[in-house]
Amino acid sequence: NARVALKGNSIASNATGHVEIHTTAKNGRNRGSFQLIAEGVPTDVSFHLHINGTAAVALKSDSSGKVKLKKLPSGVDLGDITSIGLFDDSSNTVFKADF
Repeated sequence: NARVALKGNSIASNATGHVEIHTTAKNGRNRGSFQLIAEGVPTDVSFHLHINGTAAVALKSDSSGKVKLKKLPSGVDLGDITSIGLFDDSSNTVFKADF
């Protein structure tokens, strides 16, 4: 289980938030939950969430500059996540986190 604080980079220096991953192993499979909450990002902008360096999910911030994600795509094993990053369409880094 991990909770990592997020701090924005150059294009969203005021961005803050956290990522939480909770896992349990059952019958040889990792099960659990994922939650990403960030605020202070540019409003109404499309982003790409990268997991372990690979684009995995397209997201869009709302009119308040918030991004939320509570479910990852099927096939992503929560126990295998070592890093995440949020990038805009120009590949600018909004934030990165290592686990």
